[in-house]
Amino acid sequence: MANYDAIIIGSGIVGSFAAFHLAKAGLKLLVADRNGLASGTSRASDGNLLLSDKGPGLSLDLARDSLRLWHEAIAELGNECEFDVKGATLVTLDPAQVDALRDHATAHAGLGVRAEFHAGGFGHFEPHLAPAV
Repeated sequence: MANYDAIIIGSGIVGSFAAFHLAKAGLKLLVADRNGLASGTSRASDGNLLLSDKGPGLSLDLARDSLRLWHEAIAELGNECEFDVKGATLVTLDPAQVDALRDHATAHAGLGVRAEFHAGGFGHFEPHLAPAV
């Protein structure tokens, strides 16, 4: 039986990315997936690596690290996976939530994430929003 430094179970985005970095570090790997490369959730996802849905803390830190690693991998390997940087728009119809959205944008901006707060007039950002928004 072969000896491996690590066994990766699942070849979705997380497993593949882990295998990529472990292999770059020189480890001998076994990658196993019951249905082939990225056959499950990773293939069915909409491809977002969201920062906007996370508050300051570990989840946001991990998402930012992941985004940085994606940029590094694409610089090294090319963009065969069609990685595309996207933004997000958070909206509310509830006036009581406006301050929370403002605070959220301010916190993200304070951490170096591009975030802007706009109270109304979103037509030039998101032309398909309902007029009431």
